[in-house]
Amino acid sequence: MARQKSKEAPTSGRQTLADAMTKAQMALVKDGGSLRATADVTEFRKKLIYTGLVELDLICRPGFQSRIQVLGDPSVGKSLLCNILTRSAQRTCRQCFTPIIPFINDRTGETKTTCKCGNNDGMVCVWFDFASDFDAHWAASWGVQLGSTNLADYKEVFPGVKMAPNSKFVIVRLENLDQATVVTQHLLSDGAADLVVVDDLMSLASAESMQGKKQPGTKARAVSNLVSAINSSSAACWVKHGTCPTVVFPNQYRNKIGGNVMADPRDAAGGYAAKYLSFQTLHLNTAYSDESGGFKGEKAYGETTIKIKKDKFSGSTGAEAHYRVYLKPMSVNRVQYSTGDTDEGSKLWSFVSEIGEGGLGDKRWFYKDSKGYHVLGRTFQNAKEIKMFLSRPDIGYLLRLPIFALRFTPQMRKHLQRETFDYTPFRDEPILELIDEATKHIGENVVTTRDDPADAEIDGSAGAGHRSEDPGSDLGISFDEPTVEGDEPESVPEE
Repeated sequence: MARQKSKEAPTSGRQTLADAMTKAQMALVKDGGSLRATADVTEFRKKLIYTGLVELDLICRPGFQSRIQVLGDPSVGKSLLCNILTRSAQRTCRQCFTPIIPFINDRTGETKTTCKCGNNDGMVCVWFDFASDFDAHWAASWGVQLGSTNLADYKEVFPGVKMAPNSKFVIVRLENLDQATVVTQHLLSDGAADLVVVDDLMSLASAESMQGKKQPGTKARAVSNLVSAINSSSAACWVKHGTCPTVVFPNQYRNKIGGNVMADPRDAAGGYAAKYLSFQTLHLNTAYSDESGGFKGEKAYGETTIKIKKDKFSGSTGAEAHYRVYLKPMSVNRVQYSTGDTDEGSKLWSFVSEIGEGGLGDKRWFYKDSKGYHVLGRTFQNAKEIKMFLSRPDIGYLLRLPIFALRFTPQMRKHLQRETFDYTPFRDEPILELIDEATKHIGENVVTTRDDPADAEIDGSAGAGHRSEDPGSDLGISFDEPTVEGDEPESVPEE
């Protein structure tokens, strides 16, 4: 029996990938569209917003991007987190993606506030105030740059949209969700906005409900249309300009009707649209306390826990971050507010002491001798000075890459880009040596001593949460002399 010849795969008539993409581009141009294709998967991840909270940046790996849903019960700090994100975005240049913060040279006392490219072009933030509860005084107290806290000074660009005098912050108030869909498409698709806060999805009704046409699912369809418009507009912005805006949805829980009695009875409001189309979902929980540790006095601080329930980018679902918010009363026009700052200095001190003496043993980070506490090339006398120093925005920014390189997995470290973290106008900064070493670790397997940062306590740890207005002016900072081999300082035993 003759053997049957095998059929050969046809080789003629097949297009190359480049030819097919060229024809697709030409077809889209005829319809007024465009196409963007790239083999560089990291290009989409360039625009990141660093919160300034080191633990939150660690679990987000390494910052906020694209669409984030913030869930929680009332008064747990959802709007506060949105204000912190807005503050961080406004302090980030939209051209070079480096922070616009004051850099202090502790040797000379010189201060320079500039980004890497020198344009100081901060990101544009748009706040959809659907709930009509945006408070300019409270937002400004947390560092949001409004230009003017009087909303009467804002210019109405067109009905429903008011622009701040500095043109970097826009407040949008509309009548219904259908109007929000139209405004969102124009703001996001052309790259005009870098951060959009939708506060919140369930505060507005749909146009059909306003006209009296109430049917089951009317509002859910309007929310779905809005979220789909945000998704499409973000994709169009990336196609046209290579950047993708970050959209944050603060949302509250609602009780389910029926269902499994053993499961969580709460669910996010607004149906499944925001749940499915968000890339990251954060759950917030805050416990307030007074300074003495009880719960009956004045709320002096709040312990916030953030748990990631969904993460498409870094796979850190289930990870938790903690930060403390120190609160102090403030009165504006007889209205009482609670404002303050976070404990970023204490959190960074935990990392620094863990990597330094007593942890990994790297004395460039931290060691102690008879002269005092030596931290990152400076000498301090007590913990208050150290934490005030680490609370400075420039120090927190420069420490990001060394900490990320030690804490991230090798796969996640490959996405870190040195040029995003290594800028400082002063090239004699001791932390640059740590950044050089961290750059070598990208792609390598680096193991730390602990999974979670340990709380290291030293003498005189009072005043951890208070930040000085001029962080370098009230610190007795002295720089370490280069250590000669064989002449290392002796550590002082604990009392």
